[in-house]
Amino acid sequence: MRYVHRSSASLLEAIGILREIWQTRRRGLPDTAPTGFIRRSWRSFVMPNGKIDRRPYELCVLSELGDRLRAGDIWVEGSQHDQSFDNALIPRPSFDLMKANGPLPIAVSSLWGTHLEDRQMLPHGKLVMVTALARIGQLPDARLDGGELKITPLKATTPPEAGVARNAAYDLLPRIRITDLLMEVDRWTDFSARFTHQRTGRAAEDRTALLATVLADGINLGLTRMAETCSGVTSRRLAWVHD
Repeated sequence: MRYVHRSSASLLEAIGILREIWQTRRRGLPDTAPTGFIRRSWRSFVMPNGKIDRRPYELCVLSELGDRLRAGDIWVEGSQHDQSFDNALIPRPSFDLMKANGPLPIAVSSLWGTHLEDRQMLPHGKLVMVTALARIGQLPDARLDGGELKITPLKATTPPEAGVARNAAYDLLPRIRITDLLMEVDRWTDFSARFTHQRTGRAAEDRTALLATVLADGINLGLTRMAETCSGVTSRRLAWVHD
């Protein structure tokens, strides 16, 4: 691996240390293991007591490596995916030869001063044109009224036939309650078992109340109104499940 920024040097050093540990099957990290690449959000996990915890350290190294590879700060020699950004550029000798033979075949000026001047003039020219059209009331779908810019609302682009087809498609669907649909999906996936008690770790025994609570949060209905629309559950019961 190669790197372009000095901030990646400590990360590559950490990778080398982990490679050696895995090959020799050592259990602990050396006291000199680098930590300069560890972000503030990782430090409480990697060094909870001021000392490096190996497992979080390994995860941090892999996470940072993925970020640096995506950013191009680190690349892998011979890789088709994680290669140096310079590989996407014209080789320097070819660029120098093209520059010496005449203007570069690019859509903008190769002189930064000229290019900057052109970019600065572009919005000025557009503003002059918009101002002139606004004064004579020729702006498309917009007008000046009392010093304020009024935008014409967009017209509906959906043809009337689409509404007829939509209603026909809805009529083909069975009329069911959303709570029954949730119960059916839960029987397929058993996703309600993932909602466990924070202290005991046990799954909720009253799945009806649990699903009603999830639905109340999902559609922003509130527990009180959900209890009023569902039979067999009370707002107190839903509040208990919610907590």
